[in-house]
Amino acid sequence: MSVDIHQERGLLSGRRVTQRPPRTQSVRHEVLLAAPPEKVFDFCLTPEGYSAIMPTRITMKGQTDEEIGQGSSVAWNFWLMNVIPVRWVAHIAEHDRPRQFVDLQLRGLFTYFRHTHSCEPHGTGTLYRDEVEFASRMGAFVDRTAVRAELNRNFRHRQRRMREILGAGGA
Repeated sequence: MSVDIHQERGLLSGRRVTQRPPRTQSVRHEVLLAAPPEKVFDFCLTPEGYSAIMPTRITMKGQTDEEIGQGSSVAWNFWLMNVIPVRWVAHIAEHDRPRQFVDLQLRGLFTYFRHTHSCEPHGTGTLYRDEVEFASRMGAFVDRTAVRAELNRNFRHRQRRMREILGAGGA
């Protein structure tokens, strides 16, 4: 499934931007999982893992490397408001197995989107954390309200699916 996606463009894919703007918003979600950090980390970096936890309107299109890691890019298609097709390309900017990895949007709806995935040992399981720093083209008010609410819905879904697949707990 290795494809050249660095020049990938789609409707509303936006220009290539990775520089952090002066003002951003953030969301943070945590979940306790029964699986050890290595398993959680590896699961999150597989096409099967990505696909299994994403809402159904988001599908993985391809990746630059057979194994996703430092320097890899991944492309998704999703439907904005279930009507408008959008292409999203993210680059793995940091990779520290099994502690954390960071993906940075190369192309997508946001003017800036940085997503840190963290896996901390917690008993026999893992405390998994999603932290996203973002800015959209719609301004700070819309980011604080509508965009944050949509991201929160997506991350609650992702983490609910992670609990279902990797087991809840970590005691």
